[in-house]
Amino acid sequence: MGMPVSVMGPQVLAEALASQGADVRILPPRREPPESPALGQLVVAYADDRIDAANARAAEHLQTSRPVLAGVAPAGLLLDVPRPRWLLVGGPHRDWHRLCDAQRRAAAAACMLEGWAHDPDEATALLESGEIPLAPAMAAGSVAPGAMVIGPSTPCWLVRDDATGRTAVAPVLHGGPALWRGDASPESLRRARILTESAAPALAAALRASGPLDVYARCQEALLMGDDGHARTCALSLLVLRDLLPALSERAPGAIHAIALLSGEDGLGLSAAAGAARATLAGMPPDPACSLITCVAGDGEAVAIQLAAMPDRWFTAPAPAPVDATGRALSHAGDAAITELAGLGAGTACAATPMGPAGAPEGTAAAAARAADVRAVAVAASRRFTPPGLEGAGAPMGIDARACLDLGVTPTYAEPALPRAHDVPVAVRPMRVPLAAVEEALSALLYGLEPEAPLSG
Repeated sequence: MGMPVSVMGPQVLAEALASQGADVRILPPRREPPESPALGQLVVAYADDRIDAANARAAEHLQTSRPVLAGVAPAGLLLDVPRPRWLLVGGPHRDWHRLCDAQRRAAAAACMLEGWAHDPDEATALLESGEIPLAPAMAAGSVAPGAMVIGPSTPCWLVRDDATGRTAVAPVLHGGPALWRGDASPESLRRARILTESAAPALAAALRASGPLDVYARCQEALLMGDDGHARTCALSLLVLRDLLPALSERAPGAIHAIALLSGEDGLGLSAAAGAARATLAGMPPDPACSLITCVAGDGEAVAIQLAAMPDRWFTAPAPAPVDATGRALSHAGDAAITELAGLGAGTACAATPMGPAGAPEGTAAAAARAADVRAVAVAASRRFTPPGLEGAGAPMGIDARACLDLGVTPTYAEPALPRAHDVPVAVRPMRVPLAAVEEALSALLYGLEPEAPLSG
């Protein structure tokens, strides 16, 4: 038997050794790892003091923002949309064909609730033709968690940041079968009509009587009332009702039963928190050098982000679809992750997510690792939100695109994964920010910055 020889080189060398009786094993040529295309961007980004200064100002704003629930009214009265008929959806979507299945069902149902169509088929025809235009909720000053679709008559919170005066609009979400969960059943439509006709006017009357409600103060309480994000959001729903109940009893006693029907679970709390986060992020000091991520949204096949420096642009990259416990595909959609970007327990919902991506319980080590990922790329720790389990450290806030590329780490958020069929329940699944979207966003930021003036002699 010939001597074994490993060869990594020209084929002729291997043939020559083999002819001499050697046992030749050809190895693939060694390749140096390719230089990261983001390396040059990082050098420039970390050398620009303007980005550090902009991020510091934005982080301080996140610490001091004070959003309050200031009222409830139909979206058409709160938003300046220059069309009589329109629908707003979460994420960067504008085209009907880019919506996931759950959003399509919700959009068709919204057309019926607005009185524009009598049945889902007629509504679908209007949407496919573009006669009812779709637009991103974020661009209109609103936010649309999950599959929620906002129309002119949709009851919405008016949220005002008392620190800056900026306002935002968020749909009032309800529990049980609901459009924001991708459920367009008759029961879901019935509940939506009860909200519009009875519960929303009562909430508006209660807020007028009681005055604005500090959302973040209630969020601080809710963080101590549950072991995971869902339980805490359910707690926030109850805390909002607790503080409005005296005024509801006085001003709208006949609507209390309707509100009790709709306020169960996490819908009410999620909508209040999403509106507060939207008002907070909208009030960031405008600065073309800020590299903080201000929105993360899924569209069923990809995940898109926004940077504070470019509030009107989305950067999208493919992302694996979540699945349920039986392996059926679900869809991440909507703007719910905005609550964690504003510091409302960012990274902690991930750490407490009870289920892994395939429906199996997630180990403590894996959950802790995902939470550590968020902390590694955050520019600050919240001074007011300290969820249990973080050993006295505040929740991480302000995700820096530079740090994501530098460490090769992007945050993962525990988000509702929406069904692609009516018989599949909503599930909480991890949604990771694609590194490719972050790289593209940082590249656009640097391209838009004018070079700093050279030092004069």
